[in-house]
Amino acid sequence: MSPDSCLPGTSRSERKVERERNLDPIAMSSKDYMSGLPDCLISHILSFVSNKEAASTSVLAKRWRYLFALTRDLHFDDFVYLNPEKKSKTSRTIITSWLLKVMDRGVLDLDLQIISSDMDCPLPSEMFVSETLYSDTIADKYPKVEFSSLVEARLDLRMTKDQLVKAKFSDDDRSLPVEMVASATNFFMGICNVKVLHLSSDTLEVLTYCCKPIPEFNNLVHLTIQTDLEVSWESLPALLKNCPKLETLVFQGLHYGDINHTPWEDISACLSSSPVKKLKVLKFGAVSCDIDDMDRQMYIIKHFEETMPNLEEVVLYYVTRDHLIIYNCVLYFSNNWTSLKTPSQFEKKISKAVVVSLSLISLFFFVDPVAMSSKRLNLGSKDYISGLPDCLISHILSFVPTKEAASTSVLAKRWRYLFALTPNLEFNDSIYLNSEIANQRKCTFPWITRKKGKTPRSFVDFVDRVLVLHHNVPLNRFSLKCEDVIHPAIIIGWLLKVMDRGVLDLDLNISSEMGYRLPSEMFCSETLVRLKLGIRDVLTINKEKGVFLPKVKTLCLDYIMVKNSVFAKLLSGCHALEELVLNNLFEVKGSCSVFHNTLERLVVRRSRTFDENLESVSFSTPNLVYLDYSDAIANMYPKVEFNSLVEASLDLIMTSDQIVSAISNEDIDRSPQEEMVGNATNFLMGICNVKILYLSYNTLQVLTYCCKPIPQFNNLIHLTIQTDPEVAWEPLPALLKNCPKLETLVFEGLHHKIKNCWEEDMCLCKPWEEDIPTCLSSSPVKVLKILKFGDIFGDEDIEEQIKQVQHFLETMPNLEQLILYYDTSFDEDVNEVSAQLQWHPRVASSKCKISVISDNLCLSSTVPCSVVSSSHHHHHPHMEDMFNRLPNPLISHILSFLPTKEAASTSVLSKRWRLLFASVTNLDFEGDEESPSFVEFVDRVLALGGNDSINRFSLIFTDYPDPDTVTPWILNVLRRGVSELELSVSDYPLPLEIFFSKRLAKLKLGGGDGLSFSADVKKVSLPKLKTLEIESVVFEEDGVGFVKLLSGCPVLEELVLVNIGWEHWKSCSVSAKSLRKLKFFCEDNDENPKSVSFDTPNLEYLEYSDNIAKKYPKVKFRSLVEAHISLRLTEDQSADAGSSEEDEYLFESDDDEEKEMVGNATNFFKGICNVQILYLSAKTLEVLAFCCEATPVFNNLIQLTVESDEEIGWDSLPGLLKNCPNLETLVFKGLVHKSTKGCGNMCACKPLKNPSCLSSSAVKVLKIILSTHIDDDGMEEEQIKHFLEKMPRLEQLVVYFNESYEPSVFELSKKLQSVSTIASPKCNLQVISQNLSLSSTLPCSLAKKWSAPPNEEYTWFLKAVT
Repeated sequence: MSPDSCLPGTSRSERKVERERNLDPIAMSSKDYMSGLPDCLISHILSFVSNKEAASTSVLAKRWRYLFALTRDLHFDDFVYLNPEKKSKTSRTIITSWLLKVMDRGVLDLDLQIISSDMDCPLPSEMFVSETLYSDTIADKYPKVEFSSLVEARLDLRMTKDQLVKAKFSDDDRSLPVEMVASATNFFMGICNVKVLHLSSDTLEVLTYCCKPIPEFNNLVHLTIQTDLEVSWESLPALLKNCPKLETLVFQGLHYGDINHTPWEDISACLSSSPVKKLKVLKFGAVSCDIDDMDRQMYIIKHFEETMPNLEEVVLYYVTRDHLIIYNCVLYFSNNWTSLKTPSQFEKKISKAVVVSLSLISLFFFVDPVAMSSKRLNLGSKDYISGLPDCLISHILSFVPTKEAASTSVLAKRWRYLFALTPNLEFNDSIYLNSEIANQRKCTFPWITRKKGKTPRSFVDFVDRVLVLHHNVPLNRFSLKCEDVIHPAIIIGWLLKVMDRGVLDLDLNISSEMGYRLPSEMFCSETLVRLKLGIRDVLTINKEKGVFLPKVKTLCLDYIMVKNSVFAKLLSGCHALEELVLNNLFEVKGSCSVFHNTLERLVVRRSRTFDENLESVSFSTPNLVYLDYSDAIANMYPKVEFNSLVEASLDLIMTSDQIVSAISNEDIDRSPQEEMVGNATNFLMGICNVKILYLSYNTLQVLTYCCKPIPQFNNLIHLTIQTDPEVAWEPLPALLKNCPKLETLVFEGLHHKIKNCWEEDMCLCKPWEEDIPTCLSSSPVKVLKILKFGDIFGDEDIEEQIKQVQHFLETMPNLEQLILYYDTSFDEDVNEVSAQLQWHPRVASSKCKISVISDNLCLSSTVPCSVVSSSHHHHHPHMEDMFNRLPNPLISHILSFLPTKEAASTSVLSKRWRLLFASVTNLDFEGDEESPSFVEFVDRVLALGGNDSINRFSLIFTDYPDPDTVTPWILNVLRRGVSELELSVSDYPLPLEIFFSKRLAKLKLGGGDGLSFSADVKKVSLPKLKTLEIESVVFEEDGVGFVKLLSGCPVLEELVLVNIGWEHWKSCSVSAKSLRKLKFFCEDNDENPKSVSFDTPNLEYLEYSDNIAKKYPKVKFRSLVEAHISLRLTEDQSADAGSSEEDEYLFESDDDEEKEMVGNATNFFKGICNVQILYLSAKTLEVLAFCCEATPVFNNLIQLTVESDEEIGWDSLPGLLKNCPNLETLVFKGLVHKSTKGCGNMCACKPLKNPSCLSSSAVKVLKIILSTHIDDDGMEEEQIKHFLEKMPRLEQLVVYFNESYEPSVFELSKKLQSVSTIASPKCNLQVISQNLSLSSTLPCSLAKKWSAPPNEEYTWFLKAVT
């Protein structure tokens, strides 16, 4: 795009022309996009062409000079010459040297074709001792072939030259059976369980002459056959016959041998019973010689289509660029395939392919896209819809009005009566086939109407004719709309006919000028499901027959006058009624009652032009779920019963007289009860169980002048309020006060009449004075939405609306989300409003997220936590002490969450509280023995508790206790059935009774010095213990005592070990079959544990932090899901590792040379190789480099987190990433590391000697946590760019900053967007700080999204940083 097109003065039309020019494919073709790709991708592209053609690219530029040499596939053909004049002969010595070189490099696929009289010497022996190459002709015999689990097989079996000659002589005499020249039957029987099979043309020959009989392939669903002009299809019939489940058949070409030797009769017979549904022909149109012409191939396709009964789709891949040939092929098939039962439809898609869909057959023609852009295919004007069956055409016609459907009768003789077969009939006398007549009547002469009694005979005759033709067809729906006057007898006759035919859906909308009396059959139907009546007259029902509509679920009455008794009778006859719609229903006596037990949805609407109050309205619908009520308020509501109401939309209106009375009362000093001009209190009390409520601005007026008091809405969680400049917010404070569970509050606009709010309910709108209390300070609302923000009426100002929103922020303490839907097209306005709200100095909620949304922009931010105001801490002076009203058990339960000392301090509050603390179930004591008061306090609390059960007992002693003091306490709580026991006591032998508790579920020991596990404990029995935490506990028998402890916990699920000193033990073994979570932490000392074993087959979570052990005899983590590993080297091992690195620099050793091992943790890492989520500390990377002989393969690992340290290199990372084939998410905690020779393959600190390991990485998501500012050298920034340039599968890059709104966030995002070479074709970039998130797509797109980071993203970041 030119710079001028981005100037502010440029018009929109000019910018549009500029964009279209830039998107023009011809204009874009001049730009070199290829050179912007990374080297590895260009080399991959070059591998698809011959090496001579790839080598020709070396003259393009200096960068391209050696790119062709990096391809992994080498194709040499001496028929392909860049310079044909310089053709020479290649000696056998040169070819042999070439073969030796490629065999040394471990070639996987070797294709050797040499035709020369000089090459009579044997091939090099190295070709036949390769571990990567397998090739053979058929063997003389196959004694044992066992492929029980085979899914896919590709076979290219060949016969020898002698076998081919012998087979050819057998072909000369066709009167004799085919002679077998070898036997491959056993081999084919061994692969008979295969599901997907690919056969070469040579294999077809083997099946003909070397396999009798052909085995049964019962599981085969996909078969691919390669064809050749020299190979016949003799074995094909028997093969297809023995594939009973075959669904897809693929031919690579349609070439075959002598047509006289092809068994077409046998092929036709087997195809007639073939289950094949999809047929594909690759290389369709490829002709090998004059004999193999297109007519033969088209004949074969036609033969397949005629003989395969289950065929649903044929896909032909045409190898031509000429669209005229394709067009002729389309015409051939469309004109000659006469066996199709349904007509054809063409669907045209011009891009890289033209897709033509012919009913059951689909043809895919791959063509040249440039040719397709210049010429447009003409597929002809054939009528494909006429080929559809009558029932399908009738079904299509049922979706249009009957008059339009009838117009199709003139198309052809077949169409004459098709419209009469539709199951839906819709008649509307206002729809004219001649639009000019309709416009003339409706628009030009709207005052012209038909005279009374004048019947439009053409419309009547049309309806009569359709009903006669339709008399034997099932009728689902009948709709009749008559604006003209038609005699009642005619309409009643129509209704009787459709009722006799069991219509399901009846919709009547007829004029009332002649007075209609509906037939009684309409109200005694056993088939009717939906009934809609609009007769604009009085509804009458036959008293003798009554109403019996047992299946009616939906009833709509529109502009009908009805007596209350008739309406009640109608409802009582609809036993299964679920939905009732009353639109402008008029009761003769001015009262209405809706009583029904099964009703779930009710809609009552009356036009506002009827300015009168109904005398009485009652509702008794206990199962109603949805209510839409729009009407003037009634004088009284005797009964309102909505027990199950979930959602209600109210538009209650006062009449003009009531509004005048309300305005006049405002000028007179009256009590609130005297100001009432109507009474809707009973109605609102009847809907008090509603959960979702919508109130119009008219309803707000009703709440002000017609409802005292406002009821309590205990279940309301979502409230929507429509606002108007002429209506005040007087009832809102009391309404919000009576919604204790309200979570979402929605305003449609922020308009209201400026008026003093009721003082007793405080204020909702922005107050004139700062210290006026507001009802919002106690509001539980979490989500506040404001629709139509920015709508201005009259003298309103947008600043007033912003101040109102700021008032909400200042006074709503529980608000978590504020959303403004700004009705503006200017992004600058959205930015300005978002900035004013984001940096507002006083905010009541500390976790409020603000979003400002317009049509084309969305800005989100979080309010600063430091500016939270304390306005919500105001207490009402008359607040009552509600706590004392609680029962004693509930107060004791509350006190159990406090330390016992704090709970005991409540005993001074009153006489009732004196002993309440002693009944708590959780006891927490912390003190020392030097304080006699503490000992007495514990003794007294335990004595007051008596024999009451205890849930938790915690004892923390900061000094050395007397065992005679502590032991009785422990025995006391054990006797009372304690389930959680925590002891942190120094120099104390644990009593034996602890290890024989039948109720302990959680045991935490340690925290002090000298807590010991006595050797006197011969056996441990803790049958219910699920959690065991041990810290600094001395086991007198070392590892033997520890094993004894674990063996007595049969259901142990979580084990935490902290500084148990197992480095002094002879061996340590953690063996627990039921263990699911294990945490082990040991302080950094200068000793290695001697032997560590893990036998936890069901472990799912592991945290392991310790010096590496000298050996790991057994490591069994079969079910491990997540592991956090922080292994360390001792000082001596670190010194040895450092000297090893210095030797590498001094002697300039190669990167591939193995490092000197200073320890052995190989077995441990092999034991955790099944992990899915892995966290490695920086020191663990050092352990992997110097204490792991070979990095194991982590096949299940999908998320890896790596911690970096400036003193430790990344030597082990290349090998680790290479062995994580399924890794999807890679997380770096910092990028600063020690620069070593071994990390040059991974990072940007060293020049690359070999291809980077990142180029083959499967990582899709890369997250980088930068806890500080980017270093001055810019190495972190370069490292991120290096990741972008080398990781081809990267889909998302997220960089987290642990800082506030800073320019460095914008700077880094901008620099990363400008990276020129990106390995991934589409990577989403996010740079996230505490209150800002910048997103873009790389390569950089024009659209950016600026918003605050999502809560879950930033929470994840904070957790990772800590």
